[in-house]
Amino acid sequence: VLRATAGRLDLGTLAAAAVAAAGAAEVGAAGKLPLPPWFNLGWWAFRTFTTMEATAIAKASAPEREAAPA
Repeated sequence: VLRATAGRLDLGTLAAAAVAAAGAAEVGAAGKLPLPPWFNLGWWAFRTFTTMEATAIAKASAPEREAAPA
């Protein structure tokens, strides 16, 4: 894909665009926006929390370092 597009498009971007297009086609065909399954909502909630609180989580889980004697 990179070679075919001279480095302007990679496989990850192409896959994301395909999934977005398929989702848009489904919404267009059904005429309504379905609610995501509970496990997706749970994962997104967890991922959002850990992303937004990454600094606090890292500080809480890092062992405290004691000053070495001089």
